[in-house]
Amino acid sequence: MLDLKKIEEEVRHFWTKENVTEQLMSKKGKKYSLLDGPPYANLTPHVGHIKNTVFKDLLIRMALMKGYSVVFQPGFDTHGLPIENMVEKKLGLKNKKEIEIFGIDKFTAECKSNATLNKDLWMQAYKQLGSLYEYKKPYLTYDNSYIESAWWAFSEMYKKGLLYEGEKPVMWCPHCETSLAGYEVTDSYKDVSDPGIYILFKLKKSDENVLVYTTTPWTLPANVAIAVAPEETYVVTEVAGKKIILAEKRLEKLSQLGFGYSINRKIKGKELVGKEYEPLLNVPLQKDLLSGKHGKSHIIVASIKILKERVSSKMRTKKNIQGGDVFEEFVTTNEGTGLVHVAPGHGKTDNIVGVHYKLASVSPLDDRAHFTEVSGYKGFVKDADKDIIKDLEKDGKLLHLEQIIHSYPLCWRCKSHLIFRLSKQLFFKVDKVKKIIQKQNKKVKWYPEFARERFDNWVENAEDWNISRQRYWGTPIPVWRAEDGEEIIISNAKELEKLSGKKISDLHNVENLILKKNKKEFRKIKGILDVWFDSGVAPYASLGYPENNKKLFEENFPVSRINEAQDQIRGWFYSLMFCSAAVFEKPAYSEVSMTGWVLDKNG
Repeated sequence: MLDLKKIEEEVRHFWTKENVTEQLMSKKGKKYSLLDGPPYANLTPHVGHIKNTVFKDLLIRMALMKGYSVVFQPGFDTHGLPIENMVEKKLGLKNKKEIEIFGIDKFTAECKSNATLNKDLWMQAYKQLGSLYEYKKPYLTYDNSYIESAWWAFSEMYKKGLLYEGEKPVMWCPHCETSLAGYEVTDSYKDVSDPGIYILFKLKKSDENVLVYTTTPWTLPANVAIAVAPEETYVVTEVAGKKIILAEKRLEKLSQLGFGYSINRKIKGKELVGKEYEPLLNVPLQKDLLSGKHGKSHIIVASIKILKERVSSKMRTKKNIQGGDVFEEFVTTNEGTGLVHVAPGHGKTDNIVGVHYKLASVSPLDDRAHFTEVSGYKGFVKDADKDIIKDLEKDGKLLHLEQIIHSYPLCWRCKSHLIFRLSKQLFFKVDKVKKIIQKQNKKVKWYPEFARERFDNWVENAEDWNISRQRYWGTPIPVWRAEDGEEIIISNAKELEKLSGKKISDLHNVENLILKKNKKEFRKIKGILDVWFDSGVAPYASLGYPENNKKLFEENFPVSRINEAQDQIRGWFYSLMFCSAAVFEKPAYSEVSMTGWVLDKNG
């Protein structure tokens, strides 16, 4: 009977005795490099990781058999919220305030000790698989050398004018108390139950009301406008003794809700544009908006076309799409009431409308997504829905209340309901880099080829990268700012030690470090960089470039091959290409191959 275990031991003994690995690694042929997409080292490998590892090992062995001098090493992701969340549970900490009371440096030390809990298990798995990875020291994204490389890349992008600070509505996790990038939300929707309310906004100097439908009552304290479709027909109806305006095409909704009505007159939507209405809620923020100091508010505006999708030239030709860009109307008359509540501080499209019409943009929430005093309400915003609805009903402004099931975004780490809120963040400009990526991607070989189209389309639709995170465990934002606005961008540890006058053993512990230059003090912008930036700089940060391995990097860049699953088209494949295009104006890789997923019985 075949004894596989015995055969394995014999092969291992032979490899050790003959120094096979050393002989393989000492080859002096043409260069070939394979970059490992780093999995989290605090988790255990599953069958999908095993499949991917076997495929990567096959690529390395094929290159060796062809006589190449092969550069490769395993890597591990060690930063980010998955580790923070694990440590929070372990320490019994419930929010950021408790982390700060516990001590940020102590907390990051705990994160560091928990970030590689299963590194040895992974390396053992590589050994059991017979993967060549077992013979290589892995790169770890929490190493000082890796952080220095990330800082250097960040500083290069800063020099090119790609970084800016802006205030925009972003997806925000109330538990993690940080912003998320758009691609982190793409696959994180779940069906949830929410209130759907039909509410009455009273027009000024009139006995008429416009009927608006919303599933987010908590955004109403920040309402600044109502949008209508200017070319659609609206009707003034008599409902339960009140004059109510809605789109003619939505009249059937009144019947469905059980209301009898009579039609007073018909008007075009554009006749409503410019009309003012009274604040819906009697709260401090709404009264403050009336002063006009925040921008225009309490007016009816015309719908505008919102860019939904950009279609790449190749896809456009293939699908015969004219014009390339796909737009959709902000206001439609095939749902709701044909009138839309606008809160630029709480929605991406709302914000576009707000900028277009120079509307006020307010967001009365703190980092926990709890209402601030100016809102007139207390507690977590979604919990306040019932109080807002109660006030609307008391004031006679609630026509109908229902419960609906709809798709809603959740935090992919902690599963909390995400909230759109206005927040000041750091962003990388995409437009300049996008053109470089589109040009460089033509040089890349994609396996299978259809992935190129998907990647091109993702790049075509890419928005400015929200690069900052309001957390603790990650690559620190390397920006220090003086009171007069002057900034210092740190690119390495020597520079940091020189300006701070302190020896720093761990580059994570710099949050409260004060730098001095030209008789001025500079304080760090709070927070860390998006963990996808860590993985995006992997081709050079894994080698500690430019402080270390300069020749090795330059000989092996772009990397010959990367291999991961198709979900990385909008993840790692993109962050790699963005960072490489921004810093070097080169592609990060020459070839991309995608292995299929391993699926369970439910697909």
